[in-house]
Amino acid sequence: MYYASRIEAGHLLALKLKILATHLHFSQLSPGLLLFSTATRCIPVAREVAAAFDTDVISLGDNQVDARLRPSVQERTVILIDDGKSSETYLLRIVTELQSLHPARVLLAMPSANGQRHRLLYRVVDDIIYATTQSRLYADEVWYGVSSDHIDLASQSVPSGQ
Repeated sequence: MYYASRIEAGHLLALKLKILATHLHFSQLSPGLLLFSTATRCIPVAREVAAAFDTDVISLGDNQVDARLRPSVQERTVILIDDGKSSETYLLRIVTELQSLHPARVLLAMPSANGQRHRLLYRVVDDIIYATTQSRLYADEVWYGVSSDHIDLASQSVPSGQ
């Protein structure tokens, strides 16, 4: 599936997460829910999910997990929002840092990906949620139709670490 934009991709991911939250009875996650955008380019996707769960997005930017987040992560559910383009190594680093802060759960959510590509991540997160899965070797071939300028503009209104 091709998305017209990262906003559309985020909207569809938000719908999938809301359905799963109801079906799997994890809607109780909302009060303690933290949403992290794994990279600046993922902010438009994460914003759509945040709107669906009536919460804020914490932008990791392209940096490590900020030490200021340590108290707020403990015993809370964390959903990492990615656009499906981050490498498994990059995501493993973020998850490892977050796990050291003792969250209740860590979920990774992305609009589209090849599940085989993230086989190591399944060992360190509680679940990985895809809006759609791709039969191709790499799901990062999914085109979002958004220029880097749009991503830069969107990221300017989300302060890093907040």
